[in-house]
Amino acid sequence: MGYILASVLASTLILVLFRWMQHSGAVTRHAIVVGYLTSAAAGATLFDVDWQVASQGWFWPAALEGVGFYFVFRIMALTTQVSGMTITSIATKMSVVIPTLIGIIALGESVNAYKITGLVFGILSVVLAAGASIKLANWVLPLVVFVCTGLIDASFKLFQLQGLTDAQFPGFLITIFGFAFIASLIHHVMQPDRMFNTKSTISGVALGLANLGTVYFLLKALAQPGWESSIVYPLNNFGIVLATTLTAIVVFGEHPATATKLSLCAAVISIGLLYAAS
Repeated sequence: MGYILASVLASTLILVLFRWMQHSGAVTRHAIVVGYLTSAAAGATLFDVDWQVASQGWFWPAALEGVGFYFVFRIMALTTQVSGMTITSIATKMSVVIPTLIGIIALGESVNAYKITGLVFGILSVVLAAGASIKLANWVLPLVVFVCTGLIDASFKLFQLQGLTDAQFPGFLITIFGFAFIASLIHHVMQPDRMFNTKSTISGVALGLANLGTVYFLLKALAQPGWESSIVYPLNNFGIVLATTLTAIVVFGEHPATATKLSLCAAVISIGLLYAAS
């Protein structure tokens, strides 16, 4: 449970940073470039890395996923700034449906009353958090975030099933973030505004550390014996909905409506039920 909590806190920090950058003078694209470089460099510095990564069967799929990471991160940043932190969190966390269904249907994971009821309350918490913000015309970007995030999340478990070991985690992470950095850098040099300012650089470092923590702790949670992916993903995602909503209230001074309060209650019930199902 500790790994899931750590991943939730890191994911919430990413959304907070995106919102802060909107008003701080930081350039989101610049911060993302610095962020991916920071993620790769921090992973190489903090972890014991087996550098024979290119010989691993997962190397090129992980490299392709790294490029996808940059695409999704850019869409997440844009969605946060256009539609708000809550909507981005909703689109991202509703994507839990994709890896959960893959876990149950394709991987044969267990189904019980606690798990099903917990998922229902979790989805209810997301819908309540959205409230009147749900407008079909404004959900093009969130829909892209939903699909891409769900597929990326599901892939982590699939990588482990295909032989990714604990010892290979650091090399796997560096491969993903390294190729994400390459993709972000190529896009960056094609733009006219290439000079980094101090706020973009500082934001990028914080973003990179949070992003590394999010993926690392999620992978560690998925690798824990007895923890099915159809439990880990919902606990992680609905936990982020809860943490994001509380952060919006406490840090940004948002006044919770009745629907928001009900959303918090539903998220707490969901997490309790899913934990009982584990």
